[in-house]
Amino acid sequence: MPAEPVGAPPAAAPAKPASKLRGRLLTGLKLVVAVGLLGFLLYTNKLDTQKIGRAFSSPAALGLVMVLGAIGISTSGLRWWLLLRAEGIQASLGLAVRLTWVGHFWNMVIPGAVSGDGMKMYYIGRAFPAKREEAWTTVFADRLIGMAALVAVSSAATASDLGFMTSRRELQATAAAMFAILVVMMGLFLALSLGLGRHTKVADSLRSKLPLVDMARRGYHVLLRLGERPKTVLLTFCISFMSHATAVVTATVLGHAIGESQLSFTQYCVIFPVALFSNTIPITPGGIGVGEGTLGKLFEWAGGNEADGVAIMLLYRLNFFVMAAVGAALYVAHKNDPAPDGSRGP
Repeated sequence: MPAEPVGAPPAAAPAKPASKLRGRLLTGLKLVVAVGLLGFLLYTNKLDTQKIGRAFSSPAALGLVMVLGAIGISTSGLRWWLLLRAEGIQASLGLAVRLTWVGHFWNMVIPGAVSGDGMKMYYIGRAFPAKREEAWTTVFADRLIGMAALVAVSSAATASDLGFMTSRRELQATAAAMFAILVVMMGLFLALSLGLGRHTKVADSLRSKLPLVDMARRGYHVLLRLGERPKTVLLTFCISFMSHATAVVTATVLGHAIGESQLSFTQYCVIFPVALFSNTIPITPGGIGVGEGTLGKLFEWAGGNEADGVAIMLLYRLNFFVMAAVGAALYVAHKNDPAPDGSRGP
């Protein structure tokens, strides 16, 4: 992990000890909540360890799940590479995919996604120091597009079965939140496409007075330039959309592996994207415990077994923990690669 805060330029002042302490305490609290949620599911028999064990008796299914997961991570690297190229950063596809796997490893080591983005930003900035801020901003843009695609998949699933999604107050609130986020993101894309805010006079006047304003200004201009390339943005969005759609197939395979047979594939298409959306709620690191509880309830409300939903989400999460070993190996190999100035990674 780089020493400086994520997204801050190398010259930025180090974070105050109190800020670091608050961050660690918040992370610790989230971990406690995550463990508490998993413990509650286990105590109430909603987390059935026998179902988890049954999945391991289907090596072919688990092998397919790992292949699908690897495709999902690698296509995220392809998406990021397209954004880098659009910004004129001549990174190779291999480098983008490799750093994406490294980022995945750090996401698993320190759940919450930000840690993995921080490692990607560090290494891509080290490889292209002349365009460090632009390279960093592509990581943010990549994350934004990925989130937009997930919300779009969830919203499409919701729209396909409005009767189910309006049958309970909790589902109504989830659907409303998804649609609201989708509208905001569509508005942002429209603003970028129209070039709104291109002449940032206010930011320019504050550049010498406030920290990080210049980086924010440059970052927004990167997003504006992406707005001028709607085909690239659309392509990366489609890649993300297909990646999230593949996750539904993964969940279905895991369902068959544990012996679940009550829900149809169409029902999986409706409820699993919604459960993935719940993983983005920052209550626990990486949505641990939240996603399991959400999918369990969605299974119950759809006419299935709550324990099946909990087991499927936990197995889905464990699969990505296992694949983090690939990212760990690539991190060890990549950290010793010298930067253009001869320095090496952390």
